Amino acid sequence: MRPRVIAKMGGKRVNCGCTITDALKMNHSNGGGRKEYHGGSASDRRKDMLFAIMNGTRSTDDLELGCRVCNALHYTETVRKLPGKWTVMWTPLPC
Repeated sequence: MRPRVIAKMGGKRVNCGCTITDALKMNHSNGGGRKEYHGGSASDRRKDMLFAIMNGTRSTDDLELGCRVCNALHYTETVRKLPGKWTVMWTPLPC
């Protein structure tokens, strides 16, 4: 189900362009992830959210795709209050 949700959300990281599905994660673009993720195991909460997105009962307006590096950048800028000091660029390695 995760790959289908990622495809539904555009299939790549908005900021850096990463397209490696295994590296992409959903991120709450305006915060609020802790409010949504209350109770139960982390795995169950993720499955519930993916299912809700796939069946149309949960919007993706407040979600964005992020690679692990971009998620760290988002945390640094929003939580640690260090905006505008970082740039993330993704370049695929040749095979």
